[in-house]
Amino acid sequence: MRAASADTAPFDLQGPTLEAQVTHAGATLPIGEVPNLAAGDRLRLKADMPAGDAAHYLMVVAFLRDATDPPPKNWFFKAETWGKKAAPLVVTVPTGARQAIVLLAPQTEGDYGALVAAVSGRPGVFVRASQDLNQASRDRSRLDAFLAGVGASDRGDPAALKAVAPVLARSLVIKLNDDCFQKMPELQGACLSEGKEALVLGDASTDSLVQSLTSGSPADLAQQLSESPGAHFGYYSSYVGAAIDLVRILNSFRTAHFQYIPALATLKDDRLALLLNSPPSFETPKSVLVAALPPIAAPQPPPLRTVDPSQAYCAYRPNLVLPVEGAPLVYSTRYAHDLVLRVKLKSGQSVDAAAHADPVKGGFVADTAALKGAALDDGAEAAIHGMWGFAPFDGPRFKLRGAGAGQAWSISDADRHALAAGGAGELTLTGDATCVEKVELHGADGALIPVAWKAAAPDKLRLTVPMAKVDPGALSLAVSTYGDAKPTIVGLTAYAKASEIASLVFHAGDQSAVLTGSGLDQVAAVRLAGVPLKPDEAQPDPSQPAGAELRVVAADLQTAPATALAALPAGRALGADVELKDGRVLHVQAKVLPPRPVVALIARNVRRSQPPGPLEIRLDASQIPEDAVVTFSFRALRPAALSPKLQVEVATADGRGAVTLTPQDGVTLEDADIAVASLDLKKAFGGALFGPLQFRLVQDGGASDWQPLGKLVRAPSLTGLACDDGAKVCKLTGDRLFLLQAVAADPGFAHPTTVKPGFAGDELTVPRPAAGRLYARLRDAPDAVASVEVSASDLAAARPAGGRN
Repeated sequence: MRAASADTAPFDLQGPTLEAQVTHAGATLPIGEVPNLAAGDRLRLKADMPAGDAAHYLMVVAFLRDATDPPPKNWFFKAETWGKKAAPLVVTVPTGARQAIVLLAPQTEGDYGALVAAVSGRPGVFVRASQDLNQASRDRSRLDAFLAGVGASDRGDPAALKAVAPVLARSLVIKLNDDCFQKMPELQGACLSEGKEALVLGDASTDSLVQSLTSGSPADLAQQLSESPGAHFGYYSSYVGAAIDLVRILNSFRTAHFQYIPALATLKDDRLALLLNSPPSFETPKSVLVAALPPIAAPQPPPLRTVDPSQAYCAYRPNLVLPVEGAPLVYSTRYAHDLVLRVKLKSGQSVDAAAHADPVKGGFVADTAALKGAALDDGAEAAIHGMWGFAPFDGPRFKLRGAGAGQAWSISDADRHALAAGGAGELTLTGDATCVEKVELHGADGALIPVAWKAAAPDKLRLTVPMAKVDPGALSLAVSTYGDAKPTIVGLTAYAKASEIASLVFHAGDQSAVLTGSGLDQVAAVRLAGVPLKPDEAQPDPSQPAGAELRVVAADLQTAPATALAALPAGRALGADVELKDGRVLHVQAKVLPPRPVVALIARNVRRSQPPGPLEIRLDASQIPEDAVVTFSFRALRPAALSPKLQVEVATADGRGAVTLTPQDGVTLEDADIAVASLDLKKAFGGALFGPLQFRLVQDGGASDWQPLGKLVRAPSLTGLACDDGAKVCKLTGDRLFLLQAVAADPGFAHPTTVKPGFAGDELTVPRPAAGRLYARLRDAPDAVASVEVSASDLAAARPAGGRN
């Protein structure tokens, strides 16, 4: 099948307009509300011609039976549409008639008789024209409604257009082209409304719309439309092919005086605006416009159905939307009118709420103001009632719910600790979500902050709670429902950002475990395999960036649970609960790793890598100078033998500096279970680090506990001490004197010289040495005492000629 544009011009020419009303059983409706006529109906038709129009049209109304049965002559009615004789044409639908058409013919001699003869001679042509033009008019109304909806929604908001277009397509039974939403936002509306090929009746104002809304070639679309189920309620039928044939047939059906052209009627209220696919001719053969009136048949109410029969709707929601589908003409025409939503109350009585069909909303929109204060049963039934033309019809039924006054809302266990201050939290509330109007967060200053929410299920609300300006502590949510004067208050807690546990490491034979992650300073305890573990107080503060590990140990290593924990075999799966200080509990999965190595320090030797200055600072035995080469030996206790691929890690306790030694660089295996390691601290750490120094063995995927090596300290270089004879103080000179905290003449520091932080000088006034010795406290080791030996020759060598002041 080919598109209409292949053989016909588009229906884009404005033709005459007819005014029409229909009276049935004493009631009168405009033609736009009448889907079908019945025998005995009275039609009032009037041509609305421009004043002073030079074209004089004769209007003829003809009733038809079927394609093979010519109508009798008394089924034809005429009226002049010009001059003083112009008057409405009032006719009654005869019994037995099935179709009705209107012919508008230019005035000419013998015109009426020629028209009657043409229709009577070939009734099948006009029966076909009536059927196809009626269907075309109805489909045109759907396309116009879709075009209007897309145009109203295309306001530069691609999200709104993308949300509305599928609803419109479902309401009006249009196949949507999702490719349009892959285009730039400013082109999406045009894509939904424009195209190159003309399809349905070759109508220029809608052909591009149909092409852009459908996938595939124009010929494929025409085939799809022609094969779709036919119905009297707006589904696509074979009218596309029929309309194409109609244009061909009417174009070829001409007499010496007349040629017949189809006129597509668009209905609004009591007006039929006629659209033409070719300009009428007023020269012989003159053009006769052929338009269709509603078919003459028994009323067939629209087969509407609810989109989701199981869903319940809130009876008190303003402009309540009740989604329905199945009859697109309910949305695109006024055939369905005087609609109400009839709601059954607890008392047994019913209340009617005015309703109307809205294709953009995808259903009936009911004004629920009439239900305000009405008592409803939970799950009360409601149904759409209205008129389909002159016939009453009952639409689909819906379940309604009233307000959930004071209903309880609960927070899921998974989300109970989900809200973290300073960010945005996702939270699920369980309750009746049907009538929720809004959710607000009570701010610290009493202000109500809107909370974004959506109904994830009939009994669940999914919230996005704004926590950027919220401090940790108690909070509350106000959940407002339609029909309830007061909101329901839901208490909850805002927490500090929770620890993030990257891993839990536990080795067979241990009575401790190691957590890695961030925010580990929030950890209060860990329960591992039923054994309570506490953070090791001897380790650095885990809140610092360098503290990415937290060691937790059994409080009492001698208890049976602690012993049982150490006896767990390697490979066993473990579950652990990490308890935070604010009460939250994080669940961590781990497994028992192979036993860690165990080593014991045997000996340690410290040797300066360069000779000291003129005045040597002698450190405490536990201290290691920054420029030393430290050599230490250790024995493997578990396993009993050392691997040739072992590693020895040496690091400061604060984690700011670390170096790894291997048998290829710094480690020598003395025998199977003893190793000797040597490290030049100046080369390894550059003289920038200080503090406790430790080492551990890494072997076969496990690491031993850290073992202390001593305290790494930095010391100044002292170049001289000058003392005048009999003076109680001397001048001490040197480099980096700021590394001194205090200098005294006695180990008890009775009268020290204190060095202020940030000191930048190269000499200090210090007490005169007693018994040839000064005592110093270093800034890196303020609790230990170092000494400086000063001999008489040192003093003499340092004293300048004439003394120093």
